[in-house]
Amino acid sequence: MRTRAFSQRFTLLHLLPACLFLGVPPAYCDVFDRLGAELELFIEMDGQTHKFLCSGDTVVRRSGPVLGATATTIDVELVSLTLTGQSPIDLTPIRVSLPDPVLLPATGQAMRHEIPGGNWAIDSFFDITYRLDFVGGSRPPLHTATPAKVASVTPSTSLPLAGVPAGAVQDTPSNAHTKLDSGSVSIPVMDDSMTQVGTLTRSILRFYPWIDCYLCGAFLAYHALPAGTPRTTNLTGMTRVTRSSLFFEGMCTTELSGVTLEDATVQLRLSQDKLSSGRLESPGPSTFPIQSFFDVFFEVTIEGNHLVNPTPLDLRSPGPTINELPFRNAQHLGWNCPLTLHPASAPNAPATYSLDNFTCVFVNRIPWWIPWWSCYIVKLTPFCIPIPFVTFNLFDGFGAAGSPRSVGMTDLRGVLDFTDLPNGQYSVKEELPPGHTALSPLISDVDLNDATYVPEFYGTLGGRGFGGTYPFEGTDEVQMGLSFEMQVGAITETIHLQGPAQVRRGPRADMNGNTREEVPIEILSMDLVGSNP
Repeated sequence: MRTRAFSQRFTLLHLLPACLFLGVPPAYCDVFDRLGAELELFIEMDGQTHKFLCSGDTVVRRSGPVLGATATTIDVELVSLTLTGQSPIDLTPIRVSLPDPVLLPATGQAMRHEIPGGNWAIDSFFDITYRLDFVGGSRPPLHTATPAKVASVTPSTSLPLAGVPAGAVQDTPSNAHTKLDSGSVSIPVMDDSMTQVGTLTRSILRFYPWIDCYLCGAFLAYHALPAGTPRTTNLTGMTRVTRSSLFFEGMCTTELSGVTLEDATVQLRLSQDKLSSGRLESPGPSTFPIQSFFDVFFEVTIEGNHLVNPTPLDLRSPGPTINELPFRNAQHLGWNCPLTLHPASAPNAPATYSLDNFTCVFVNRIPWWIPWWSCYIVKLTPFCIPIPFVTFNLFDGFGAAGSPRSVGMTDLRGVLDFTDLPNGQYSVKEELPPGHTALSPLISDVDLNDATYVPEFYGTLGGRGFGGTYPFEGTDEVQMGLSFEMQVGAITETIHLQGPAQVRRGPRADMNGNTREEVPIEILSMDLVGSNP
């Protein structure tokens, strides 16, 4: 009998060298991030403090960086705020927005600071004036008389405002998204007649971009300088890509925020102290196919040599070839290869290796999942013949001395899998069939206390709407794609449509009675267009 704990299986990939494509990236301009957000407003009204909780869609504009002696400053502006929720006063729907983005812009700054050890961090703030509309007219609209400054509580290490650094392989979901807090304030809340009806005492804003994690493969060609033997290798592993929630004006900002690729002799990791930013470009407001770009800084170990690339790897898809998000079989090429690699301990020293070719494929997305573990049993004869219909009992604790937890029987493959186990100590006890002689102990201990997973590589990392905690009730404006087959006479046509849609989220609940929470959703409207095949 063999037992093992496991979480998920992955497939190895073998990639071929890539062809070379030519192209020129566009000039720098203002960058717009379309992000999900959650807002908490604490307002004193009618002698009580009420917490208004909303979530939805925001657009953040970032200008070009201004370099300083010890910091880099980026002007930012909250261009739009479209949040929905429920009033804690009368439980009616509410909508929070900016009262007038032109006359009362929600401006601010993001400042990158160098910190000890050669790393860096980003502090951000916005000055925001809020407008509250009570849907259905249960109360008149309200707005704050002056802006409330919300500032980052914990410095981020990511421009798209996701606070998980590349090296934080065991970071927690609570640290995955940027939190901006006003602290204690006293700002009058007015109605449209400019009569004060309450006081804003605190506001908390959280941004949550999409965090997609992928099974990835890469082909590398390299040689030692000045004239070493050319070598090639295939690496496999996982990557994490942070991106804006949706396209805005034909572009979606991205960031390569986690990479672990390796084989037996070469290991490649993302740089922990340099930003690997990127973008997706669409020929229309939000149409496919699209093109993907990254400027990648990495650390790679080749033949025992720890190397870095002071010049970023220009990694991009070969033209507008990406037809869906998240990526699926999305090829990216190292555009500026050959690229020199330098000793990590002396990045300004002469190069010691050349990266001659780099091709990677984002194969498929790894969905976020709340981790569970299993005890996987295989029952075989000494000649590896499966033994079916053997009963095993699962107990809490070692030595089959704890409470019985489950019982099962091996299938025709000799396999039994006890699933959905939390971390803990377990044991399995075999019921020996009549006429059989045990060649191994009937009781086996299974220790799952040390079983861990790497949250940076399991899809959406937590926070509101991204695993761990579900989003609050509300309505989202999303970009939707729809494909279906239609038979016209003897011909079957495939129709592809895309466009905006409105989706409503209900309250989370255990809808299926399986102790796991789900969120009911409803498509309220959609306006999809496509071409006639």
